[in-house]
Amino acid sequence: MTLLGFYFTKEVFIRYDREILKKKKCIVISNHLTNYDWIYIMVVLHSLGMYKDLCIILKESLKKLPIYGYGMRVFGYIFLKRNWSVDREILSEGLNGLKAKDKYFLLLFPEGTFIDKTAHKKSIEFGKKNNIKIDGKEFLPENVLIPRKTGFEMIHDVLKESIDGVIDITLLVSPHHNFPPEEYTIWNIFIKRKYKISLLFLIECIENSDELRDNWIYGNFQRKNNIIESYKQEIIRNPNCCSDIAGFNYFCENNLPESLANYDYKNLYVWSKRSAVIVEMSVVAIFLTLYSLMR
Repeated sequence: MTLLGFYFTKEVFIRYDREILKKKKCIVISNHLTNYDWIYIMVVLHSLGMYKDLCIILKESLKKLPIYGYGMRVFGYIFLKRNWSVDREILSEGLNGLKAKDKYFLLLFPEGTFIDKTAHKKSIEFGKKNNIKIDGKEFLPENVLIPRKTGFEMIHDVLKESIDGVIDITLLVSPHHNFPPEEYTIWNIFIKRKYKISLLFLIECIENSDELRDNWIYGNFQRKNNIIESYKQEIIRNPNCCSDIAGFNYFCENNLPESLANYDYKNLYVWSKRSAVIVEMSVVAIFLTLYSLMR
């Protein structure tokens, strides 16, 4: 927590359905803003008492991380090569291992990569080429990438008899940028100290059903796209709308679907003023390592 405080120098705001606290076996999905989203989500799930049963699907390059890579392998995280002909078998083996557990939360990012200009352009091209539609209208989202339907549906097919449902995270960042990785760089955060970042988490609980197939994931990400668009429009009206917990709650209660507006909320403050300079340098080293491995 303290280490991440050097990145999150402002609070992390969370709006969540308390039903998630009752669940024992769930798929956890989120939109993907940066290389480090999985770390942020680990912190939030830790605050909700769900961390120790977490398993994450990550790209194979993260296995090379010093210390952390070994730890993730020990905890049974699933590492994919981004080649479906190979990954299908890796995924099947990992999922079957999960089914034997009494409790698990499997985190994946259906978009497959974080949103930047290049990935967004490819997503739009993919949507047009494959004529992807929702309710008869083209699905060409501006604020998320088109999710990878095949992988999500395979995961649900394997786990559907054992899971309670889906924990659905919509991730927002303040200050908002359309393509966060291009602005929230190591240089801008740690060297220039250009931004003080906070994250906003909207966490919903979706019960397990057969409806989680048949393009459900497309509709889910269309909803995320709409939520992010509402956030962008609110920022235009009020640039500091989510600078504190009161502003975050006002945004949720006046801009989001009724279910989200009525959820519980909490905030985390991970910065510690007592932390030593040597810790900060260690964090910089860790993030530089992450950056070099994931380029």
